[in-house]
Amino acid sequence: MHSIAASGSDVTTLLCVTLPGQCDASDSGSGGGGRPTASGATLLLAGCGSQLHAYALPSGARCAAATVLPNAARVHGLACLAQTRADGRPTLLLAAHGGRHAALVRLLGPPPGAAGGGPWEVVQVADLPRFECWTMCVTLSWQSSSGGDDGSLLLALGLSDNSLQAFSVQLGNDSSIGSSSRSDGVGGGGGGTITPVAPAAAVTHVLHAACSESSLLYSMCLHQRTSSSAGERTRGSSSSSTFDSGSRNSSSSSGGGGWLVAGGTICHEVLVWAAQPPAGLAAAACGGSAALVPPPPAVCQPLMRLGHEGSIHR
Repeated sequence: MHSIAASGSDVTTLLCVTLPGQCDASDSGSGGGGRPTASGATLLLAGCGSQLHAYALPSGARCAAATVLPNAARVHGLACLAQTRADGRPTLLLAAHGGRHAALVRLLGPPPGAAGGGPWEVVQVADLPRFECWTMCVTLSWQSSSGGDDGSLLLALGLSDNSLQAFSVQLGNDSSIGSSSRSDGVGGGGGGTITPVAPAAAVTHVLHAACSESSLLYSMCLHQRTSSSAGERTRGSSSSSTFDSGSRNSSSSSGGGGWLVAGGTICHEVLVWAAQPPAGLAAAACGGSAALVPPPPAVCQPLMRLGHEGSIHR
């Protein structure tokens, strides 16, 4: 196994993801637009300082490296959606967070049959604002059930003041956000710089909610509910859902059911509360220019209060 420690930075988060393989176009339930019929690529994603490193498994060869967070913020959590494009190239839409920052990037795999697998490209999808509080967790989901290459994403971030902010990201077609030059440093000792793409995807701020008790948190978990049922898994989400420590699941659900938020406070409690997106979310997502300055938060009362002996770190 190639040593991740060779990057020179501590590893602050890991995520292992298997992408869909060759798809049957007659079934549109999975995130890649069809039912996976063969095993796809497996990647180990590592946050090393502000860089993202991707390693192909089982060989352990590094296939991508890029700086994804600014101001030397460390990557503390990842959430992703796996796809297979119409041309057969595997794709990951990846949200990373750490410090007061978050980023949305696309990892684009080599064409089918490329010699030695080939490197992956790292593409910046959208600009996100700097937050006033520390980011604690992130979720990423499709706003439509089709899960195709075009469409909108819903990105939600939990913050250390027991609040949640959500953004709708309107993705363009492949010509606008699906191509980039290769990131520097792939296969070497250092990470390259992420390639910006112009024009960037349109980002709209759609929700700012906070618990009525703004206790400082040691940990947070977001559970995204579907619009049909709080506990029902959307068809096809099992093949595209991934989660790591501190970053709850990403799925191909609509996100219309909002989120359940669990905040582990410094006062030996878990506060559970619910945040609901506005009814016009789908229309607001197509509003054009980004509106990234959050309005005053909607205040949400705790649904339950769970006691615990000691501080809750996970």
